[in-house]
Amino acid sequence: MKLPKIDSNTKSFDKPLKRVYDLVDTVITNPANTARIYNSSELDEYCQKIGEINLTRIKPAQRSPADFVYIVTRLQKSGGHTRVLQDFIQSRPGAKHVILSTQICGPSDVEYVKKTFCEKLDAHYEVAPRKNFHHRLQWLQNRILELNPKKVFLFNHHQDSIAIAAVQPQLDCKFSFYHHGDHHLCLGASLKNIEHIDFNQFGFYNCREQFGIDNIYIPLTSEDRGNRQAGSFLQRRGILTCTVARSNKIEIKYPISYFEVIPELLAKTGGQHIHIGKLTPWGLFKLRRNLKKQGVSVSQFKYIPWVPSVWEAVQQHGVDLYIVSFPYSGALTLIEVMGAGIPVAMHRHLYAPSLDSIGMAYEGAFTWQKPEELINFCTSVSADELLHQGISARTQYERYHRPGLMLSRKASPHRPEKQDLSRSNKIIKRENQVRSWLMPIIFRLVRRARARFY
Repeated sequence: MKLPKIDSNTKSFDKPLKRVYDLVDTVITNPANTARIYNSSELDEYCQKIGEINLTRIKPAQRSPADFVYIVTRLQKSGGHTRVLQDFIQSRPGAKHVILSTQICGPSDVEYVKKTFCEKLDAHYEVAPRKNFHHRLQWLQNRILELNPKKVFLFNHHQDSIAIAAVQPQLDCKFSFYHHGDHHLCLGASLKNIEHIDFNQFGFYNCREQFGIDNIYIPLTSEDRGNRQAGSFLQRRGILTCTVARSNKIEIKYPISYFEVIPELLAKTGGQHIHIGKLTPWGLFKLRRNLKKQGVSVSQFKYIPWVPSVWEAVQQHGVDLYIVSFPYSGALTLIEVMGAGIPVAMHRHLYAPSLDSIGMAYEGAFTWQKPEELINFCTSVSADELLHQGISARTQYERYHRPGLMLSRKASPHRPEKQDLSRSNKIIKRENQVRSWLMPIIFRLVRRARARFY
């Protein structure tokens, strides 16, 4: 996809910004590119050139200073980067915080944002006008000029060309890029002369060693809500498992399907499973259809679209074992579960270690690759073993992810263990052959529609 030519005579940057958005969207909706393509210096430089020219056209604004500005694409009540944003604001009490949202990937959950960020954290929240990409860029750069912050944090989605174009050295403030879109191509990941923050081991070493980025490591943290009561495992007939994930983590074309593994697991263990996180109607249909095929009672499966605290939910329900989502894991959710003292079962990704977060788990955590490995573990594990692993999980949280570590800025995290990738190319080739050609097209159409109407 060729990028439009731009120079100081270009009247509107709407088309060029849209083209970058569409190009990134095309890349990230192709499963073969996941954990393969991480950044593009060409696209980042292109966005930066647009922003540099546009900034010269903005008239000096009347200033109403803020301490910290956070540029986001959209905010939802579920999602790791929303929680991290809360932590960043909470770690700087007494300061004036302003959140600026470009909204090009759809609207934010306004009620949640007002309740969580505005009322509880006393942060100010603004959204871009519902106009074209160029107008939103003008609005964003104008607001940064008016606010004249000490520092601007980028929490942009992968394809947010407006956010990357907006941040310019001429704005006379410090910038930090929080690399939360670390599994896919993400705009901003190769920006120069900007603080680059990685939050996990893989991202830190991948950016530093593969791309030569002088990054820093700030670990994910979570508020301590207490440990699980000792001796409370396997208190019912069959094991109680749980997974927390929205559709974007598990409704992915992959040789091993969550919608097939969980019904088979329940059929073999006679236990129960709780799913927390919103799934699509099609995903729920597949899951319930497979439960029926396996002869699993409806009482064995519980679906909860959202909970205010994963930590409290897994404790209140008395979860025996947390099955980390696959093919994409959730790092912050894993931390909450370990902090709650719940043992975990982690899937070893078939071709991309960066997607399974095993390096973040405690030593001795159970890992599996074939479904029968998970089923055998769940049918044979004892209460004593679960208790021992629960203690290890809690220790891992206290050592690496307790509150207060966010601002420590460690020189480097512990290096994750290397995994055998000898089957990588073979598996990727097979997956490309069997994946649906229709879903990536649908995803792109939906995202582009959001970009046009919001």
